[in-house]
Parts: sequence; structure tokens; C-alpha cells
Amino acid sequence: RHGYEADFLGVSVPMPTVRRKSAMAELADGSKVLHYEHFSVVVNKQRRLAQFTASNVDASKAAKEPEPGKDYGRKGLAGFGETDTEKWFTDPRIQLTHQLPNRFYTKDRGAFDRGHIVRREDVAWGATYDQVRRANGDTYHVTNCSPQVAGFNQSMQKGVWGQLENLVLDQAETERVSLFAGPAFDARDPVFVGVDDEGAVTIPIPRKFWKVVVARTGGKLQTFAFLLEQDLSETE
Repeated sequence: RHGYEADFLGVSVPMPTVRRKSAMAELADGSKVLHYEHFSVVVNKQRRLAQFTASNVDASKAAKEPEPGKDYGRKGLAGFGETDTEKWFTDPRIQLTHQLPNRFYTKDRGAFDRGHIVRREDVAWGATYDQVRRANGDTYHVTNCSPQVAGFNQSMQKGVWGQLENLVLDQAETERVSLFAGPAFDARDPVFVGVDDEGAVTIPIPRKFWKVVVARTGGKLQTFAFLLEQDLSETE
């Protein structure tokens, strides 16, 4: 995987950098960026969640359906039958203790969604059907999700995070965009007592999430920034 492409818009839009590099999870070679298909993730090992993500989005029909006649639905891309559902994976390139495993979300008493930071639909594009499938599957790593309540995450429940995702994807049908997003970590974030693969854990839950949208229109870059807050009162 090559991950996020800085020149995707025809002009260099580099990834963010972090100040506290020691707080980020490391790969075996000492690097700190996890590359996936069309996106990259930097993980905060102390919070066990993505510090930020960087992704390239192309929602043109040619990119979303490069090979006519294939099944580009959610289940089709995953190769699922009618009753199958997605499985979320840890990433073996960083330590398991530096990422919040799927068990946290399945044993959280229904408190949280696994909120995609890089949305599946945003990066499920490519030059071939196999590339679209790789990008679709790559988003189901726990390094790419964060605890979000359903009323914040899901557009069907008028969640503002989900509604913003819809707006961005609609825009990307006519022009490419690059996205940066992540939780806005705060030392005052409320904690939630749950479980991971080893037992009980106390995890601070981010209240706020940010997203920066970068597009190139008329030969110029345009940037739009958002900071959205979720209501955690029912989980505290």
C-alpha cells in the first residue's frame, strides 16, 4: 500500500506532522505512518486511537466503478453472503497494546459505534475492481475507527459527522478532494470503563472530532475546516 498521495490534487498537499512524536505508535522500522489503499493513519499509542488520518477521495463514476458489471455494493466488495457482516482487524504492523481492539466495541454495553475516521465510501475507488475492494477492506482496521455515539456517527439518525461525510462525498463526484481528520484529544475527555482483549480497561472517549477538506477549484486550493462535538452524557 502506498497510502495518502500528497500530489493527488495536482499540487503538493503534505500530510500533517505531530509535535509529540514519542506518543505515536511505531512500526518495526521506526516509522510512524500506517499506509493503506488511498489513505494513511498515524496512531496515538497512549490513547490507542488514530491521532489523524489523511485520505484521497475520487467519487467520479469512472473511479467508483472502473470495471462495469461488477458488484460495487458494500456486500459485493466484501464478498459477503446475505447474512455476513464486516469484521474489524487490528493492524499487526504496530503493537496490539497501542490500538483499541474490536472487543472494546462489542463489549461496550451498546454505548458506541465503531466510527470510521476514513469513511469506507470515500476511499473505495480505483483503476481496477481489485483496487476498489482493497480500499474498501482496508477501512475495517481498528486503527481507523474511534468510539462515536450513534446519534453523532450515523447520518440516518441525523448525526452531524455522518451528514458531513455525505456532503464531502457528494462534492467529490465532480472534483477530487484530500481529507485530513481525527479526534481532538483533550485531557478532560470523559473516561469509559470497558474491556479489551486482556481484560478491563479505562479509556478516555474523545468529545470532539475534526475534519479538513482540501479541494482544487479553478486552479486554486480551497480548504474547509470543521470541528464537531458528540454528546457523551448517556455514556458517562
